[in-house]
Amino acid sequence: MSDNAAPPTREELLSRLQDLKQRAESLQDQLAARSRPKPGIVAWRLGLLIGASLAAAIGTYVATSSVLFAVLALVAAPVIVLVIALRLTSGAPGPGTRAWESQHTAMLLADVIASRRGERTTTADDSQRARIDREIAFLSAQLDQHRAIAASGDRSPGRGYVGFEPYSGE
Repeated sequence: MSDNAAPPTREELLSRLQDLKQRAESLQDQLAARSRPKPGIVAWRLGLLIGASLAAAIGTYVATSSVLFAVLALVAAPVIVLVIALRLTSGAPGPGTRAWESQHTAMLLADVIASRRGERTTTADDSQRARIDREIAFLSAQLDQHRAIAASGDRSPGRGYVGFEPYSGE
């Protein structure tokens, strides 16, 4: 089946690109807002870390009467607290991992697919509708792939960007 529909115009492509850029900027703003802890939480965490260290050092000194062991406890306690805290965290993949990039790419793809479905309903030309159907199928396959990667929690290094392969019309 050949595609006789004209490719998108330069203006349409620029409009799509601008929409994607705005969505990416919005996601970056959301990520920045979520990744900055509130000052009260930072103070509480530092207090917990320092308090646990001091309590361990004082307890060690009282138990052993040794300043050396107290200093060792003062140094070892924050390391132990950090190791425990890292093991108790949810373990959500961070920026730069395949899972994180795929999660954000899947959100973009879902928006683009919804946009294409809207375009399809307003298009009267059968060949243009067929082209949009092929594009939706192409993008849906990528969406499934990115959702699977995001669900796997793959922490290996990503591509270095959030984005998907555009439909070439073939």
